Amino acid sequence: SRPVVEARYPEDILFVERNVYEYELAMEYALCCYWLGKHEEAVRINDLIIGNRATPPPVAEIALKNRLESEKVLARPG
Repeated sequence: SRPVVEARYPEDILFVERNVYEYELAMEYALCCYWLGKHEEAVRINDLIIGNRATPPPVAEIALKNRLESEKVLARPG
């Protein structure tokens, strides 16, 4: 199965929000990864969000904070 972040923007132009495909699906996926304990994946996806030029600065800031939370968990011993 493919992660949702690999979903391509549909060719249909009616009722399709570009921001959903550019960063919103990735944000939801990263949050799910965090709560499922998949912190390496959460960090990876948050890095993609932060590095995406289409991501608005406030959203990138949230992704950075989320990334730091996963890094804290990964840094805990044992």
